[in-house]
Amino acid sequence: MKRELLVAALGMSMLAGCDTDQEKNKAIDHKLKELKQTPKTNDLPIMAMCYDIAIKPARIETIDPESGLKTLSVKPC
Repeated sequence: MKRELLVAALGMSMLAGCDTDQEKNKAIDHKLKELKQTPKTNDLPIMAMCYDIAIKPARIETIDPESGLKTLSVKPC
């Protein structure tokens, strides 16, 4: 009898912490509404070209789009 009560108590305590799908959906909808109402903080476009390359390659190949000529630049040792 004690064992059954213990198992029932443990089961009830585990179920008490679980959310139903409806509660999760309501919480998600509420959070999305909050996020939608907050003003944008980053109106500037994100531009990756403003960063310098940390590791410079030892060799760079470029192709001229008009003439099709290839240029090979090699970093001196």
